Amino acid sequence: VAGMYRTGKSFFLNRLAGSAGGFGVGETTEPCTRGVWLWHRPDLKTADGATLLLMDTEGLASADQDETYDAKVFALALLLSSYFVLNVVGVIDDSTIERLHLVTEVTKRIATEGPEEDHFPPLLVLVR
Repeated sequence: VAGMYRTGKSFFLNRLAGSAGGFGVGETTEPCTRGVWLWHRPDLKTADGATLLLMDTEGLASADQDETYDAKVFALALLLSSYFVLNVVGVIDDSTIERLHLVTEVTKRIATEGPEEDHFPPLLVLVR
């Protein structure tokens, strides 16, 4: 899950996993997640029986990071994901589209090419 800072990404993942303690959740403007965090839940399985690994990312556009850092975190999450959730609170605005475009361009440059492979996982835009 990726999206703007302080929009409930960690909370959403905890609810998805049916737990309150997987990813840190705070009540201040200070971020709880730095970089990319992974949570292995062997009891959670996909429809085909594979183990589900949940990934939380540092929020985009935080005051203490720049756009280059955001693009790196977002691109890494996109490349590691088999299913990508973009968390949006409110409306999908120009800023959200610009960040998504930037990251897809960065990802294209660092992805290795194979025979007819698609380097992008299915995208779910979660609007809350």
